Amino acid sequence: MKTLDFDFKGETVTTFMKDDEIFFSASGVCKILGLKNTSQVLRDNCDAKGIRSTGTLTTGGKQTITIINEENLYRLIFKSRKETAKKFQKWVFSEVLPSIRKSGKYSIPESIKKKSTKDRNILTDAWKECGINKPKEYAQLTLEEYKQLGFEEHKRKYNMDKGEMLLLNALESMESLNLFYNPKEGFVECKDSLGKTAKAVQHTTKREIK
Repeated sequence: MKTLDFDFKGETVTTFMKDDEIFFSASGVCKILGLKNTSQVLRDNCDAKGIRSTGTLTTGGKQTITIINEENLYRLIFKSRKETAKKFQKWVFSEVLPSIRKSGKYSIPESIKKKSTKDRNILTDAWKECGINKPKEYAQLTLEEYKQLGFEEHKRKYNMDKGEMLLLNALESMESLNLFYNPKEGFVECKDSLGKTAKAVQHTTKREIK
């Protein structure tokens, strides 16, 4: 059984793939939704057919935990009165489930996601130094990144595979250094610089693959 961890606002949500069905850690879900006494909550609100027990490795060793299927997850979301429940539901629908159903796994490890965020913030600061202040220009430069790397125009990070994310990380990291050592001014120059850096990244990647 595959175990996959997702991060929701600093809280870990562990998912399990069993017989092509998605299960969620009951205690983790209840904690986020503010539902106390997990065992009682499951008895009162969930279908017993969608509740399982499974062994998993933790920092304290192997432990047995309770997991719930997708149907029971929705039951708990609707049970919760916390405002977080709506955001949690949207996150599950828009990120977690599409990612799992698309590839059977959460393709981007958390370490790569964190590095991507760091690289992006550094590049954003570099763009600000070049006079890029308007949200529209940031959006256009982001589309230019995707275009230069051959990505779909409206692709989102949660739909990228590991290779695509690493390629984007490399582009943003190299471009921030390029702007640092070769100061540019204005949107047009940043766009041109981005294109040159993208070609350098792709050339390096192809050379390493060979």
